[in-house]
Amino acid sequence: MDISDLLFQPFQSNRATLNEMGADLSQQKAIEIAKGIYTIEVQLKSTGKELRKTLLLNESQQKLAKMFPF
Repeated sequence: MDISDLLFQPFQSNRATLNEMGADLSQQKAIEIAKGIYTIEVQLKSTGKELRKTLLLNESQQKLAKMFPF
């Protein structure tokens, strides 16, 4: 699941997932946290290898990433 899945899933599905995970935050708060999560993709010219790194810059983002792996 990536960030766009989290943002655009139907409301009931997200709320159920948050409740199942024991999250102490609303769906709206989870969406606000997710909006600040970015993924950087780089393709190395020398090898063509693609590198991908998701930036989790604070504790809230890290907790959300554990509930919704992206």
